[in-house]
Amino acid sequence: MNWYKTAQNPLEETSKEFLDRHFTGHIPSWSYEEHPTREDFSWLGDRSKYPILHSKQLFNGIEVEFRQTGKKDQYVRTDDNKEIVRDAQGNAEYLTDEEVVKRGLSLYDTTIVAFDSKGPIGWVGNSFGVPEVFIIEEMQKKGIGTYLLSEWMKYRPQSQHIGQMTPAGVNMTLAYHRKLVQDAIEQGKEIPEHILEEYKQDNKEAMNWYRVIKQAQLWNVWGTNFDEDNLADLLKVFYELEYKYSMVKNSNFSGVPQRQENILNKLHEELLYVCNSLLWTFKNVYEDWLEQHALLDPNAWANNRVSHISELDYMQGTGNYSELVEHLLYTYFDNKMLSSDPKQNNYNAPMSLDYKLSLLLQEVNEDLDSFPQFMQLIQSITNDIKAGLTDDLELYGLEELSDQEGQPFKTEAQAEKHIANYTMDITDLYIDSFTQSLNASDNAEGIVTELYEKLVFPRWYAFWKKKGIDQTRARIEAVYAKLVSPPETIEQMIILIHEALSTAHQTGSMLDYIVEYTQSDDVDKDFLDQLSNSSTEHWNQDLQQNGFNTNELV
Repeated sequence: MNWYKTAQNPLEETSKEFLDRHFTGHIPSWSYEEHPTREDFSWLGDRSKYPILHSKQLFNGIEVEFRQTGKKDQYVRTDDNKEIVRDAQGNAEYLTDEEVVKRGLSLYDTTIVAFDSKGPIGWVGNSFGVPEVFIIEEMQKKGIGTYLLSEWMKYRPQSQHIGQMTPAGVNMTLAYHRKLVQDAIEQGKEIPEHILEEYKQDNKEAMNWYRVIKQAQLWNVWGTNFDEDNLADLLKVFYELEYKYSMVKNSNFSGVPQRQENILNKLHEELLYVCNSLLWTFKNVYEDWLEQHALLDPNAWANNRVSHISELDYMQGTGNYSELVEHLLYTYFDNKMLSSDPKQNNYNAPMSLDYKLSLLLQEVNEDLDSFPQFMQLIQSITNDIKAGLTDDLELYGLEELSDQEGQPFKTEAQAEKHIANYTMDITDLYIDSFTQSLNASDNAEGIVTELYEKLVFPRWYAFWKKKGIDQTRARIEAVYAKLVSPPETIEQMIILIHEALSTAHQTGSMLDYIVEYTQSDDVDKDFLDQLSNSSTEHWNQDLQQNGFNTNELV
């Protein structure tokens, strides 16, 4: 959590420093609708609901209008104890415009809604003090989200943070930083040299931020549909640039030596940009994988899994642990892992959540001493039941309690002894009552973590151990150690990228993490196979047209 960090001038921060300052927590990509459509945004209404035209912009040739309501915001005045201040008639008092401005608040609704010719396609608004950006799927990856974020942030104080982020939000924040630097350069502002170096922008007057594209230039490999936030696009560019860089460096050249040097420098520049992007991505993917596969520390393994699910539960506003319990049961009864546990061979048939919970609690019941946190919860439930029985005895008497408990109590002393000796069968817990008890506990995550650690991890590890996960982790740790301190030369960077790709290629679960982190669904084993066997014919034609004899290497 970095919310406490002092606000900085973004033009003096590297992209990593900028992201570190704004990033306050991870949001899994599956927390939100993955493929929002126009129907999902119909609730925003039409343009008439947003009479104020904020701006118009073109994105890939599509005109987009950005509009606002123009409604004035009101803020209730509170005292030092956060109590609402009221006038003599008991009505809440509101801050004056001057007070609103002085406190760094917005006088008017800050929501900005984007429209194309068919209707609303996205919006940015205030979500508990931080920006929240949504774009329909068909209009994503065109820069609209970055523009919305930048316009919303433009009128916020410098201390404003972007907050928790999905993987796509991380990419948008980095794109926002690039835009800030781009805008500053186009305005003639002075930018520190190390920031310019990061983005490899030589021409400060250039209107095209990323690169000057000219026909017949060997480094013109990006294409009109290139998306630098898409890993598949980056990898395609990497393979082409790497090949051309190697050939320009090692082929006979029929032109002026200075031109060969200029071409090599330009290819080096573009390739370095791509290498840095890929190495940064791989470092984060590998780091996340290792955290999720803490084989030598079952408690850390369990904590990592529980934290993701519980964070999602509260983020969705459920205010309970139902998602956490369901995920626990789903993981525990995963058919793949059941096959590795002889005791569970008969559990492959479809089961209700209540039945799954009953089976899991039978496992707990066999070794209660290994589950101290869970038993504290059971003791708390037992105490509540005893208190309820005591109340029933006082309110309804012996006869009612006898009928309720199925025992004929002749005296109150007998009934009180029954209550004092009451013990519950934990396997009788239903999913709803278990979840409710967790919600009332101040140690819900600790209890579920204990179940993950003592029950799920052994089964998970037994399954994956047979598939060589220990050896896999050792390979991934070795690569990660190199990614943490990447090499300085481009040749060494290329070798490390291939090593990281090869390791991921051989590890199916690693590819899943790459897809999760980069939102690149097309990066799978087939894609990597095709990439490794890419045809160089077209690249050779480009090289030959520029005077390089690809059949003669020096």
